[in-house]
Amino acid sequence: MNKLSILEKTYFITKFVFWILYIIVLFGVWSAAPKYLDIVDDILKIVVGITLLYFFNPLTKTVCTNFHRKVVFSSAIILLFSSSLKTILQNIPGLKKLIV
Repeated sequence: MNKLSILEKTYFITKFVFWILYIIVLFGVWSAAPKYLDIVDDILKIVVGITLLYFFNPLTKTVCTNFHRKVVFSSAIILLFSSSLKTILQNIPGLKKLIV
């Protein structure tokens, strides 16, 4: 297994867990989910950051593939959901107690 496939698998698994936990938090199904969402969110940010640094390093030439496009798009979505949307959701009275 090369490091590219390990990075891709880690990225997809972490992204999947992030979205599952995000949905669980929104519906209030599991009271401990916000704590785990914060942890997975931090891990996903690190994985995406490493992926972006690895592929878009100015010292190397990178040909953009479909995976690269997915990572860049997900980076934008993750930044949006983990910062701005979380703040907006915390200001909704019914969700304030669910989202830490």
